Amino acid sequence: MKQVLFSLVIISICYLQLVELLTDEQQKRINEKRDECVKETGVDATVLAEARKGNFANDAKLKQHILCVGEKHNFIKDGVVQKDVVMTQVTAILGDADLTQQLYDKCIQDKGSLLETVFAIAQCYISNTHVAVI
Repeated sequence: MKQVLFSLVIISICYLQLVELLTDEQQKRINEKRDECVKETGVDATVLAEARKGNFANDAKLKQHILCVGEKHNFIKDGVVQKDVVMTQVTAILGDADLTQQLYDKCIQDKGSLLETVFAIAQCYISNTHVAVI
């Protein structure tokens, strides 16, 4: 579960940090994956917009959306966080392995289920960075 939490933190970091670092084509693919998750989960646009601001509703579709984003970016496979992928990509983007580790240590909270865990990761990340990718 710690890896799942870390994965969501990474997803959030990657998306916003990549906006300035990625080519237009790369950014387009990231946006497409996020949009696919919106369509797949049916998350309400208002609920998602509020979550991006740090106001999280206890909403099943929002939780599914957060998980979907993690899976689309290959940070989560078969319900398991791919820690090596996450660490490599996030450190490459942030250029700071220590910062990556600090976020990991702070935001990892096993909540008993995959959905609750990824939800907690997103909340922790947004509250600590004020940056949202979901």
